[in-house]
Amino acid sequence: MNQRCLLIADDLTGGADAGAQFAKRGLTTLLIFGKDNARVDFSKYSQPDVLVINTDSRGLSPEKASSLISNLFKNYDKELFSIIYKKIDSTLRGNIGYEIDAILKKMNGSLCLMAPSYPEQNRRLVGGILIVGEKPLALTEVAQNTTSPIQESHVHKLLQRQSQNNVGWIDLTHVASGSEGLRKAVEKEQKKGTRVIIFDAVSRQDLANIAEVGFFLKKKPLFVGSAGLAEEVAKKITPP
Repeated sequence: MNQRCLLIADDLTGGADAGAQFAKRGLTTLLIFGKDNARVDFSKYSQPDVLVINTDSRGLSPEKASSLISNLFKNYDKELFSIIYKKIDSTLRGNIGYEIDAILKKMNGSLCLMAPSYPEQNRRLVGGILIVGEKPLALTEVAQNTTSPIQESHVHKLLQRQSQNNVGWIDLTHVASGSEGLRKAVEKEQKKGTRVIIFDAVSRQDLANIAEVGFFLKKKPLFVGSAGLAEEVAKKITPP
């Protein structure tokens, strides 16, 4: 039996892109969008394997974005979904840390595993720095967007400014080492009191390793990433 997934995106395009990663694996996927997303009656959506909710919150103030997510989860029934995935922009636009915090408050101690890398789109996290094409994010044209300008390439620093949770980072050596080495690295972060863990990743296999560790945890984590990590989570939900 397939595990059900709730996918939360801060814009329509991103929600559709991430949702497609599940749909192409044969999972029934429903995308909800509009002004009333903050008042979702989750009991009405018990049929689809994946429910995608577009909060359209990328351009909101941090306070409004956080409040919207909190309101969204007021009617949330944790029994309906075994996996929660927060889709973020692969160039880190939006209220990422604030929205993560709002979701974690409803997840009773779960970890957040964050991997924004999308190798097929030339987005790679190396040394904690997001590389877009061949440049650190802050040096790209994308970062100069007038609506959501980005002045920080180091994801750990960016999240520390936005999140009230302890933020950690696991480097590429541990991510690429495979299951056992990566599990030990995650356990080490847990012992330090880390709640949000950021992962380096440069390849599809790196993302697969991160997803595998997430499913190994006794309590399912909040997965956070672009459509890149979403594809690996979808594969874990629908193994061959």
